[in-house]
Amino acid sequence: MKRIITFILSVLMIIGFILPTGAVSVTDQTEEKTDGVELDFFPGYVHKVINNGYVSYERNAAAARDVLRFSAKLEDLEDYQKKNADVNFDGKITAADARILLRYCAKLGGFPVTLRVGQELKFGPFNTLWKLVCLTESSDELKIEREIIPHKKPSNPGDSDRHILHVTPAQPGTYTFEVEQIGYTDEVERYALFEITCIE
Repeated sequence: MKRIITFILSVLMIIGFILPTGAVSVTDQTEEKTDGVELDFFPGYVHKVINNGYVSYERNAAAARDVLRFSAKLEDLEDYQKKNADVNFDGKITAADARILLRYCAKLGGFPVTLRVGQELKFGPFNTLWKLVCLTESSDELKIEREIIPHKKPSNPGDSDRHILHVTPAQPGTYTFEVEQIGYTDEVERYALFEITCIE
């Protein structure tokens, strides 16, 4: 098994030198979608783990392997996994996504997003049963605003407000945006680092 994982990781590294990073660009999207990028998930949590009947998803080298195998039509993924596998947010799952995810897991880079001045990365909505914490401070260059959507009344058990983070670069440059989700045990359950490139 170790040999297979080593081989797959070697292939990913070779692909990494051949393929470009594949950041989503607003110019790559359709004419209709000009508002930037919308994400309502923490990317990369693809590798499925079942422990005592409890299903969870991990973001690690095994997740990058799963994405590569899917892109090569060697493995199938559930809808949740497919959504999380598209880590360059271009609507496709390719070897470029596997490369980005492997680099991310090795702490060699964040998830790439390209925006034009004034366009936004809309991150959410997320249920406030989990605490959405923005680790990046808002600034004149990178404006970050929180939107709270109150739950409708009458409410059902488990209903809560939903939070959205609107991240908008005001001038060309490169920015980082970090966010985490904290569970009811006060532990970080999800985390994401985005590398935002803002163009004219």
